[in-house]
Amino acid sequence: MKFAIIAITAFIVGLVWGVGIMNILHDRKYRPLSSSGRTSSNRGKEWLDFSPVVLAHIDNYTIPQWGDKPNDQLHTEWTIDDCMLAIKKYANRAGKNSRGRIEDIRDLLKIAHYSCVAWHKRQGA
Repeated sequence: MKFAIIAITAFIVGLVWGVGIMNILHDRKYRPLSSSGRTSSNRGKEWLDFSPVVLAHIDNYTIPQWGDKPNDQLHTEWTIDDCMLAIKKYANRAGKNSRGRIEDIRDLLKIAHYSCVAWHKRQGA
């Protein structure tokens, strides 16, 4: 589990920091799926299962607690570096079971959310 978290975090950090990002953005195979959300890969199916859980976390946990863009702290005060530090913090803490299973899962969702915020900041949005 810890290796998987480290590998995912390293991949996300690489994407957010621009390692090959221009190639990814311009390469056909990395363009978004059609609105149908179909994928032939098992990893793609896993992502389609995971992404609604992240969305529910954002809508039901993060927004009520911290507010929404453009008035939340993530948008007004946080930089990409701040997002990356948060990703590292939650990646280091995830899976240690020190706060219970639900909080471990929530840490993974926070990693995905902060990755999304950093990605959008990198895009200039």
